[in-house]
Amino acid sequence: MSKKQLFSNYLNSLSVKHESPERQSTTDNEDLFAPDNDVHDSVVNNHNKFKNMKLGSTSSVQQAENMQKAIITKDMIITGSVEVISDMNIYGVVHGNVISQGNLLVAGLVEGDIMTKGLTIETSKMQGNIAANDYIEICENCEIEGDITSKDIIINGTVRGNIKASGHVALKEKAIVTGDLHTGSLEIMKGAVMNGKVTFSTVPAE
Repeated sequence: MSKKQLFSNYLNSLSVKHESPERQSTTDNEDLFAPDNDVHDSVVNNHNKFKNMKLGSTSSVQQAENMQKAIITKDMIITGSVEVISDMNIYGVVHGNVISQGNLLVAGLVEGDIMTKGLTIETSKMQGNIAANDYIEICENCEIEGDITSKDIIINGTVRGNIKASGHVALKEKAIVTGDLHTGSLEIMKGAVMNGKVTFSTVPAE
């Protein structure tokens, strides 16, 4: 065999055949980048929920407002009037009038008049006129000095002032009232004290 032929055979032994990649390898590469099915479904569901949300709609705003509650904590002292559109709890001190379009809980001190939708008073002492659209409840050991006006009024503390209720007044066992009372109906429980004139008539809440 000639040197030329030997050299040609040597080159042929070193050559590598190039083959096109099979479809299977391409599929494997695609699978590496395919999203996880669980994650993909979660993303799609969240996206659909987001599209169905009516942001800024009246119902959403009302629901958000209904969940709100203003709170004046025990370590807070406010000088000046306070006005809120939501429910409010007062555990601190307010030197000024309080107006709430929601229900109000006073367990702190308010030096001023109160206007609200519904009111529960658990504080020890308060001075000022009180008006509520729906109800006023004055709990035991409370001492109120001022006129009280509402639809329904429950008293189990001390009140020095006139009382007007277009609906019902209930004087519980520890109630002490000094002042005139105007109401549509009256309930006086054993132990309650009433010092003043009582008039039965329908008086619109102011």
